Amino acid sequence: MDGKYILLLVLIYTAVIQDAKAAKLTITPSQNLHAGATSLTLRCSPYSNSVYTKLITMEISKRTLVQNSLSMSIAILDPIGVNRIGIPPPKYRVSGSLALPQGFLQIVIDHPDGHDAAEYQCLTFGKLATTSSSVFLKDSKNVTINNVKAAKLTITPSQNLQAGAASLTLRCSPDSNSVYTKLHTIEITKRTLVQNSLSMSIAILDPIGVNRIGIPPPKYAVTGSLALPQGFLQIVIHHPDGHDAAEYQCLTFGKLATTSSSVFLKDSKNVTINNVISDGEDQVPPPGADNDPSNIENQVPSGADVISDGEDQVPPPGAAENADENTDGYLPTQNELS
Repeated sequence: MDGKYILLLVLIYTAVIQDAKAAKLTITPSQNLHAGATSLTLRCSPYSNSVYTKLITMEISKRTLVQNSLSMSIAILDPIGVNRIGIPPPKYRVSGSLALPQGFLQIVIDHPDGHDAAEYQCLTFGKLATTSSSVFLKDSKNVTINNVKAAKLTITPSQNLQAGAASLTLRCSPDSNSVYTKLHTIEITKRTLVQNSLSMSIAILDPIGVNRIGIPPPKYAVTGSLALPQGFLQIVIHHPDGHDAAEYQCLTFGKLATTSSSVFLKDSKNVTINNVISDGEDQVPPPGADNDPSNIENQVPSGADVISDGEDQVPPPGAAENADENTDGYLPTQNELS
């Protein structure tokens, strides 16, 4: 066989292989996003839309960046239409077409978060232009999302309250509820703003339920859920006062979406309550305290000398008439009376 003819066949074969450059996965705006990005678009198509004479199916699959995790299909386009798996609207918008030369399958992710960091794969299946065979072609790319905030402590209506506020809400959750694949516990701790004070747990949520420490109802209402993607622990404080001014910390514990490890993540915020009256309003006795003879006994240690004002020293009715019968009382002499 002529050498020039052999060389020509090799060049033609090489050109065919290069033209059939698999599928194409296009990611915009970038494969490396920062937390807070507004959208992420994954577009799967045949390379140059000219590899096939007919498109039969297109698919986008996802594999989390955890070691040894499996790839799972999240969107499939076939002649019947689009089938999405585990990517509900409105966060995930899916569209596509098998019509050539513009065949594509696209997923637009609104406000992507740590849960969307993964390896994505584009798979196309159809009849090749160069042969009569129907084959799969694919392309894979990783998407990373940086600076994903750990836990999130949300305080409403404000971290800086005025005395007399009706309520204060502390809500603890993983940031965007997407940091974890599984939540084990959520906890809120409190540290008073006194120097060198210690942080104390006031509410813990685990698989058994909510455990509150030192925050009795009805003033403190505690709710929560470990179910993703809406895991949270919340404390609503009714009529917060100076005692509620403190540094609060949110701690979440679970399996990270990006590794197989279970870790604690946390977020802390201070709450201040301004214009608190501490020397008058806080000392107002409860209703009926003036008429409760046991009130003093309840407030003063046993055996202590009670110094009371003149009103408390008024003798009881009939004391004067019965003075002669009061052998323990003191009666003035005639000389003292004159």
